[in-house]
Amino acid sequence: MLGIADAANIVGAKQARTMMQDREILYENHPDPMWVQDLETRRFLDVNAAAIAAYGYSREEFLALNAVDVRPPDDVAPERHHGEASTVRHQRKSGEVFLVQTTAQPVEWKGRRAEFVTVRDVSRAVALEQERDALLQREASLRQAAESAAEQLAEQNANLRIAQRLIGMGIWKYEVWSGRLSWSPELFRMFRVNEASFENTLDAYNALVHPDDRQAMDANFRAFLDSGDSHLEFAHRIVHPDGGVIHVRGSAEASDTPHGKLLTGMVQDVTREVEQGERLRLLDLSVSRLNDMVVIFEARPGPEALNAPVVYLNAAFARVTGRDETDVLGRSILSVMAEAAPGIPLEVLEQALAGEVSMRSDIRLFAKDGRVLPAEIDLVPVRNPAGSMTHWVAVMRDMTEKQTADARALMNEERYQMLARSTHDVVWDWDIRSGVLTWNENFRQLAGSPQAPLTDRLTSWSNRLHPDDHDRVLEGFHGAIAGDGETWSAEYRFRRDDGDIRFVFDRGFISRDKTGRGVRIVGSIVDITAQKLAEGRLAQAEKLEALGQITGGVAHDFNNLLMIIMGNAETLLDRANDARERRLLELMFSAAERGRDLTGRLLTFARRIPLNPVPLDINEQVIRSAELLRRTIRANIRIETDLRAPDATVECDPAQLELVLLNLAVNARDAMKDGGVLTLETRLTEEGGAEQVVLTITDTGTGMDRETLRRCLEPFFTTKPVGQGVGLGLSMAFGFMAQTGGRLAIASEPGQGTKVSLVFPRSVHTAGSAMPAPPAAPVGGDELILLIEDEAGVREHVSAVLSGLGYQVAACENADAAIRYLEEGGGADLILTDIIMPGSADTRHVVEAARKRFPDIQVLYTSGYPKELIQRDGRLASDIELLSKPYRRVELAVRLRALLDAKSAANPGLRVQTDED
Repeated sequence: MLGIADAANIVGAKQARTMMQDREILYENHPDPMWVQDLETRRFLDVNAAAIAAYGYSREEFLALNAVDVRPPDDVAPERHHGEASTVRHQRKSGEVFLVQTTAQPVEWKGRRAEFVTVRDVSRAVALEQERDALLQREASLRQAAESAAEQLAEQNANLRIAQRLIGMGIWKYEVWSGRLSWSPELFRMFRVNEASFENTLDAYNALVHPDDRQAMDANFRAFLDSGDSHLEFAHRIVHPDGGVIHVRGSAEASDTPHGKLLTGMVQDVTREVEQGERLRLLDLSVSRLNDMVVIFEARPGPEALNAPVVYLNAAFARVTGRDETDVLGRSILSVMAEAAPGIPLEVLEQALAGEVSMRSDIRLFAKDGRVLPAEIDLVPVRNPAGSMTHWVAVMRDMTEKQTADARALMNEERYQMLARSTHDVVWDWDIRSGVLTWNENFRQLAGSPQAPLTDRLTSWSNRLHPDDHDRVLEGFHGAIAGDGETWSAEYRFRRDDGDIRFVFDRGFISRDKTGRGVRIVGSIVDITAQKLAEGRLAQAEKLEALGQITGGVAHDFNNLLMIIMGNAETLLDRANDARERRLLELMFSAAERGRDLTGRLLTFARRIPLNPVPLDINEQVIRSAELLRRTIRANIRIETDLRAPDATVECDPAQLELVLLNLAVNARDAMKDGGVLTLETRLTEEGGAEQVVLTITDTGTGMDRETLRRCLEPFFTTKPVGQGVGLGLSMAFGFMAQTGGRLAIASEPGQGTKVSLVFPRSVHTAGSAMPAPPAAPVGGDELILLIEDEAGVREHVSAVLSGLGYQVAACENADAAIRYLEEGGGADLILTDIIMPGSADTRHVVEAARKRFPDIQVLYTSGYPKELIQRDGRLASDIELLSKPYRRVELAVRLRALLDAKSAANPGLRVQTDED
């Protein structure tokens, strides 16, 4: 019998268990993440369901971590105080960082000191607080801006009144309905009229207009009122009460008011401008009649003398040089003379301007149309009444008639002699003493500009040198002239005016005077771009061929290893009854199959498999490619997919598409040195009434500037260092899209990443479905199989599989052993043989020996090499029966049974006898 105390203890124990169960249920189902962690090591001892859902780890993964593992790597753990809430950053399994508020309490858990931690996501609350602070700051900023604007408006009104007085401008209004005219104070001062005595009418204003201008002014005003236009402009003279005359110019805008039309306008005193304009007109008329060329520029002191702007040139200068006012006015005299007369030594011009005295010199004028004219220049200073210099006048005279005959004869003779030594595409002639560079017509084709001058300065060549070659080529060029050699040559990149880059070989011959000084160099430029491109394509082809050979060998050996792994995993699966063991074996088998897929992709990338366009589900292709990229791209680059093109089918070669995606991913990887996100997106669109499938590859890398973006599709163009790329990835992708009937588009900005869009026509065909699964129970037989396999492990495994299917097996390690077996009387119903094996004989010799005895014997070939590579070798027919390694037992059974049954149907009752039979 239980006592009262015992019964009480039992009831208490039950109540305690019930409370404990209630607590566990509350802990496990609480919406906030909770966990128990060791007090010293901070290792997780238990977590609830909310923590698993919030952080993305499984329970097993969670219990393998500690509290530091859910913090971002760059965070410093704060000091802990039990019972106090603290806000810190945590990181989910996906890498997403979020703000949480944690509270820890010490507890005893299963006999050890621990902490019970509760977590609450406060990211949204913190974000809202930050938005509130930002709004408050914006309100304060707007208030301050409004106050500042009011102050500025008052200041601007004051400045406007001052400006009106300084520039002689006044404001007026005219009420058309009442005839009242009102003026600002500035107009009364400008017209010298007493404000109190002015009648504020249009007639009173007309009385101030010069008598010769009144009729025209009145007609202009009446025509404006009758036209209904809103804008009025006028100009006339005003006569002051003391007889003085000023010129005014004004304008007005009409507006409609409830009372009628109102004119609001301004009037400005332009007397000085009109008088100066008249004087300049007379001066220009006189100078324009001269045959000499006149250029006037400002006089400035010291180092600024050469930067003084040109303020005038006459018609003769424009007529002779081809440079009119739009080309010259406002530019510095140095830049104008550098174009029109580059032969003037800079130090001579500086000395003349610094000395403030007249100068005369012989020069060569360069016209815009390429003509070079001998000329004489006079520089004359102009001073103001105080004696200070204000301007320089440059007077140039064309000396062509005096020098043309002699110069032409000498030039033609010298050029003829030197051009005879040059036989390449572009011929050039640089007169070192004058600085004149002359090209033949082929230069315009090389420069990509039909209007390129054929007579120019050396910069017409040096400015087109590629920046990476510029210093090297010029150093060699000028070094050869300064030396004592007769020739100079260089290979470099030439920038055309349209931005294209050409590879050229340049060679010149140097002519020297009696002292050995170079006076002229004549040469030719040959475009070798095609040769360079061919060399690059050959090098790339050789690299791909070498990669293919290496990949083919690796794939063969790897497939043999996978054959053993898959086969034994499959065998163990048949025998395993324990669910956990079966799961492990299934994972092993799945990994081996992924290895087989990876081998196939490596062969695709190495171009060992030919193009084969087929209907393809674009989403499935992206998923497969993303899996491969995650294994090959750096871990700090996240691969994301966004598939928004359901059931989208395109027709293309999946292997080539995978290669294009890999090349684009590699480019994206190189653009994201510090990591980032690579997104593969599919979507549907419509162009010209036809549906399009768009596959977009977007990165968050450094992006491209405008010049790089313009040239990125050029073959062999690359911004990568030497040895890290040949510049074919994007051009190959462009070519692939063109062959597929689609197009490629690229968008990029510096610092904003790059987006490459592959646009395919949507296919009306359905993507090919996967091969139907073989029957679950493979069918074997009792025939004799001659197995030839050089890999011992593979041979042992396949022998066991064949025996398990009921077949008799004669296994040989190579073709030589198989031939000996047949010569010794061995029989066979079917030959199952590897293709590539060591030894003096090969598979063909085995088949020949077998068919001498068994003409109708069937042969099933197996190999770790792809069928396309074997056919390319040429040793076997293209229609052979091939089972690619690694293969499953069911696949082998189906292929064997099909061949043996076909043989039996063709020859009923035929059966090969063995020695034992």
